[in-house]
Amino acid sequence: MRVFIRTSGWAIWAARIARPVLPLVLLAVAFHYIGVMTSPVFVAAIFVAIALALVSLVLGLIGYVSIWYSGDAGWREASSGVIVGCCAILFSAFVVVTSAQNQTSTDVSTSPATTPILLEGEVRNDLPANPVNSDLFRLASTREYRVSAAEGIALVEQAANSLGWLFLDQKRSGAAELHNFYESKTLIGFKDDVTVSTRATARLLIVNVRSASRYGDGDFGTNSRRIEQFLLKLDELVEQAQKQSAEN
Repeated sequence: MRVFIRTSGWAIWAARIARPVLPLVLLAVAFHYIGVMTSPVFVAAIFVAIALALVSLVLGLIGYVSIWYSGDAGWREASSGVIVGCCAILFSAFVVVTSAQNQTSTDVSTSPATTPILLEGEVRNDLPANPVNSDLFRLASTREYRVSAAEGIALVEQAANSLGWLFLDQKRSGAAELHNFYESKTLIGFKDDVTVSTRATARLLIVNVRSASRYGDGDFGTNSRRIEQFLLKLDELVEQAQKQSAEN
């Protein structure tokens, strides 16, 4: 004789609500990265996924209690809701902690007063950036290289290309100063604006970088980290070029 064991309704609903969370997140990231989904819609989708995960967590916990007292089946279904909800809590905690530990300004520069930004095809000098936090990002500072202007600008373009930046435009400020404007994309698809300014003197090429987020009120240190990464790559390329020049 077959004995029917009822599955807890709470556990069933916990599993049902938890099931679409991961596909929703993956699809949102994919669509945002390729440009099908705008940043505000992407952020809304992530909040919806987190809300669903938290609901599944509550239902899963209630399911545990119900199963314990009733003897119903459904431990696996309830656990799926609890696991998804805990992942959402861990992700939210990670975001909060990362935000607290890193500089959250959405527009930073190694030289805020002299580095413009390109907005809707117009070069803007009237929107000063914030200085990079030198305590957190010690290597994100103005560079001075003993290279010619032509060689230095070529190395700047090479460094930007190696990081996958999309070239947007180039403008001059006088005879000695050149601004290259780029678009950079994060791993989850947020697009940011980057300016690399070079100024040639009699002996040096001075390089400053500005990075600004197009969306959001915080960047979790992304812009400053991007500047630091670019300058370290440029340091490497300049050193290689100088070694090759010395050998020749």
